[in-house]
Amino acid sequence: ISFKACGNTQENMSKTENKEIGLIPEATLVKSGVVRVMELQEKGWTYVRP
Repeated sequence: ISFKACGNTQENMSKTENKEIGLIPEATLVKSGVVRVMELQEKGWTYVRP
């Protein structure tokens, strides 16, 4: 399992909360979570919505 965090969301949340939004140590930051999901789908991954 790997954890990715959306950089756009983190930036917007930081602005809204007026403080730095931290990540769990296991997570890595990607510029855009939506783009990352699209990249994975192009490689054959499936997006399952809860």
